[in-house]
Amino acid sequence: MHIKHRPPNSFLLINPPITDSGHDNPGPRYFPLGLGIIAAVLEKKEYPVSVFDIQIEGLSKKDVTTRLKAILPKHDIVGISAIINSLAYVVWLCAEIKRIKPSITIILGGSICTSVLDLLATKTNCDIFCIGEGEKTIAEL
Repeated sequence: MHIKHRPPNSFLLINPPITDSGHDNPGPRYFPLGLGIIAAVLEKKEYPVSVFDIQIEGLSKKDVTTRLKAILPKHDIVGISAIINSLAYVVWLCAEIKRIKPSITIILGGSICTSVLDLLATKTNCDIFCIGEGEKTIAEL
C-alpha cells in the first residue's frame, strides 16, 4: 500500500501599506512584530512561510499585482494583518488576490477586524477573519 504524502500548506503573509497613497505612504518602515510572531509560529509547526511586505517596499498597485501573479501559485493560504487606515487598500488587495487565484484561502487579522468586522464581511471576499491574538488563532487553524 502506498500512501501519498501531501506537503503542508504554504503560507504567504502580507503587510499592506498603512494608506492607499502608494509611494507617498507616510507609515512606518519596519516589519510588524505581530506578523513576525505568526511567521515564527508557522515555521515552528514546519509550515513553509513567505512574507510580502508591501509597506516597506512602497510598491504601486500595478507592481503588487505583478508580484502576486508570480508568488500566489506557490501558496495555499494568505494571511494579511492590517489596521483601519488600510481599509480601502485591503478591500482592493483581497479582491486582487482572489482574482489571480480564486481557490486561495485569505485570513485577515489585525485591529482592522476588531474595528470594522461587519464592513469587512460585506466588502471583502476573505475566508476567515481573526479577532484577537493571531498567533493563537493560526496555531488552531
